[in-house]
Amino acid sequence: MGETIKYIVRKFLTGLRLFQNFILIMLPYAISKAGNHSRNTTIITLIAVTFIYIIIGKKKIKLDKKLVIFGALYILITSLNFWNIRDSYNREQMKTYTGVVIYILFAFSMTQIDIDKRLYRWIPVLISLFSLAPAFRALSEWHKNGFSTDYRIFGDSWPSVFCMELGMMILASIVVIFYEKQRIFKVLASISLIIGFTAIVGIQARIAIAMIPFFFLLTAASKNLKIGVKLGIAFLVCLLVTVSTDFEKYFKRFDSSDPGGSYSNQVRVEIYKRTKELIKENSVLGIGFYNLRGVNVKDEPRLLEYVETDTLGIKKEIPGTQENLKLWSYSATHLHNNLLETLVTQGILGLVSYVCFLFFLLVNLLKNFRNKDFIESREVFVLACIAFLYITIDGIIDTNIYMIKVNQAFYFMMGLALNKRFFLGKQEKDGE
Repeated sequence: MGETIKYIVRKFLTGLRLFQNFILIMLPYAISKAGNHSRNTTIITLIAVTFIYIIIGKKKIKLDKKLVIFGALYILITSLNFWNIRDSYNREQMKTYTGVVIYILFAFSMTQIDIDKRLYRWIPVLISLFSLAPAFRALSEWHKNGFSTDYRIFGDSWPSVFCMELGMMILASIVVIFYEKQRIFKVLASISLIIGFTAIVGIQARIAIAMIPFFFLLTAASKNLKIGVKLGIAFLVCLLVTVSTDFEKYFKRFDSSDPGGSYSNQVRVEIYKRTKELIKENSVLGIGFYNLRGVNVKDEPRLLEYVETDTLGIKKEIPGTQENLKLWSYSATHLHNNLLETLVTQGILGLVSYVCFLFFLLVNLLKNFRNKDFIESREVFVLACIAFLYITIDGIIDTNIYMIKVNQAFYFMMGLALNKRFFLGKQEKDGE
């Protein structure tokens, strides 16, 4: 009887392991889709299956304890700060809070999956191919608006969010171009990169427009320094051609004299001034998770004319005048900087746990990068490294910790790179 139960458990665990790998293959497709339902369902299913697999299989956790501790601490402090606004939170705050908790748990689950080595190296290729879906949706939207230089592509959400969502997937195309051995996938990745970057230009997201070429050149140099230098020279020539031709109009938000870009910069200055006030008043405990607009509505009564009191959503656009600069800054939902946002909303303990979590994430990423067991899958680690830089650099001028889809893609890549669990497929075992 005991042997029969053990046999059933082994078969059940084998089934769970195969199911985990099936979900793993589906994730690039889920991340590329518009909307949240199917992606969130896929991710929650993976989390549940992974925890069941660990508990029933009595699997040892293969992950740095410091990373686990600070990740758990960050979730705890985030939860306490959400609890502090329990009497006034709205649907958007609840959705954002659950999204943050889920993507941290998703990160942990990704590190504990028993991955079939035959699938591991194909993940960047799949992300690259599926990046065509959001890129085509973006270009279709731009086409409907006559490819106007005065129109910003909104994509699946909001320009500043969508550029990050698409940008995360474009990074995979860059890695595939330089690290994939099969020429057909290099060609397809090149097509994905061109189409994706064209969509980024249509979004008019300055940080993404600057970072995509930078990471392209950085990845090229990491693979072959001479090729990187040659591509850098070619890029400078293209840049000179762009600024001296009619194509320059597509990059007008880089011009400080452009009304839209200039006003946006002035608003951000006001936001940072407001940040200083809030830090002085709430540096220890914070103002509550994702609660900036909720606090600002109380401190600036004029905002009630433009903001719904229950949902805190914008009900009427604020006129873009110099007199309304402060009002615009008070209408912000975030502080355009990850560290400042965490300090203001979650206090000093929240900031410490968040910074330590990222620090040990990077430390473990670099440790795995030097591990000889992963030498055949360097593309996964290069992708994780540039994704880490992409998120971190963008986090200096925007608050991407609330961009749930962006972080799901990010932790998908991090989890793959930090995963130390592999099993050999039957064919590979037989060939040994």
